[in-house]
Amino acid sequence: MVFINKIYMKYTVFFLLIVSLFSLIYSDECIIFNSPKPGKIITSPQCTLSLESSCKDIKKIELQARYFSLFSDTANIVNIGTLDKPPYQFIWDISSLPNQLFAGVAFLAEVYHKNGSIYDIRREGVFFAHQAIVYKRKTVVYDFPGSRKLSSDTIVIPGNRENLSIKSSIYWNEKSLTFLIAVDDPFFHSNLPKSALSDICVEIMLDPSISRKPYPSKEVIAFNIPLYGIPYIINYKPAFDETGTFKLISNSSTCDFPYSIFKEDYKGYEILFPIPKKIFGGVIPDSLTCNIALKVMDKNNHLKTVSWVRTNQYDIHSPFVWNTIVRLPKPFYKNLILIFSAGFIAGLIFIMLIWIIISSARKPKLKKAIEKTEAEQKLFDNLKEAIDRQITYKNITNEIVAKELHISPKKLNNLVKRLTGFSFHNYLMLARIEIAKERLRSSFCNESTIADACGFKDEAELEKYFLKFEHTTPAKYREKQQVT
Repeated sequence: MVFINKIYMKYTVFFLLIVSLFSLIYSDECIIFNSPKPGKIITSPQCTLSLESSCKDIKKIELQARYFSLFSDTANIVNIGTLDKPPYQFIWDISSLPNQLFAGVAFLAEVYHKNGSIYDIRREGVFFAHQAIVYKRKTVVYDFPGSRKLSSDTIVIPGNRENLSIKSSIYWNEKSLTFLIAVDDPFFHSNLPKSALSDICVEIMLDPSISRKPYPSKEVIAFNIPLYGIPYIINYKPAFDETGTFKLISNSSTCDFPYSIFKEDYKGYEILFPIPKKIFGGVIPDSLTCNIALKVMDKNNHLKTVSWVRTNQYDIHSPFVWNTIVRLPKPFYKNLILIFSAGFIAGLIFIMLIWIIISSARKPKLKKAIEKTEAEQKLFDNLKEAIDRQITYKNITNEIVAKELHISPKKLNNLVKRLTGFSFHNYLMLARIEIAKERLRSSFCNESTIADACGFKDEAELEKYFLKFEHTTPAKYREKQQVT
């Protein structure tokens, strides 16, 4: 019995070894995808598939690919070639294929062994970016927070029916980057069920890094704004494993900043969505790539995705095809601080000009010589002689001079005003200033002494009338005019 058990154990071990060897030979490990690697971005018109095998009894390998056509949401699965001997390598001409971006391309290799067994291996996460892209460029103008007007550089998003119009504008200010999306839809009404309103939404996708990657990376920020419910932010993280499986892991969080939705039955709706600058690290970028997508109802009341970028529903999330928006400088006429400063300075200049004009108009000036009668000339000459004789007397008045000339004070005042433009008092002060100027130029006497010698009451009166007639002080006048 023991002997039989030993024989049984011996053959059992041998059988297991044979099974293990067979499994090893015919397992997936005997052939693997060598290229393209997971995450490979192919920019040439050819894609080289290479497999590495340790199997000796491979009959053939059939290669298939899954890819998407332009504007199609259904994948194409095609046979691309057959390999029947090593090296197992195939060059696939992809020049006529559209770019394969967000979902990428998946390859399947079906391995046929000579004993009739078949198994397959896969490779995912390969991206074609060989076709040139024409990017649209839109400008982001400056406007004040809360503005609801579409800019001249309006974004037009093609709708999925004739009576649907979608336009958008983007503007910036010191606080945010604001998106205004206006949807004109005569079939829209706000009495739709909440579930339907929550399905109708706008998605704004931004890439401040302008990475142009085929799939969203951690730099990409997406905002989903439903007509009912709270908007949320989406961040993406691509993940590859060693088998080539590609996944996009997304994390969502609700938006904690204000926004506005304006709905009007049988006309449409507007979404005003300011993205605060803190989202961009405190500074709004000068340029970034962007796409705007909407989920709207079609004529059969089914949800359909439309996008600023014309492509299939997968690639609208690919930064590779997104358009570029560029922030324009803030115009002067919208800078409140500069406008206030300029207005203040302009106001000061205007006031100064008015003051100069008024001062110039009020500045006492001797009239130019006018035609006088012989009697007037003789009387005026006598007047000047009388003033010259008494100019240094502090108590001189028009009554004293008028009495000396045997005329009334009123007639004296009228005569002086008509012939000089001055009142008697100002004409007297002007005569004293002329004497003071001469003494300031030719002497070193102080101002008080000069004021007293010229008939002024004191030094203050001298400075008052000096400033009035000469627009400077006696000290400054002496500094410039004194004869050394």
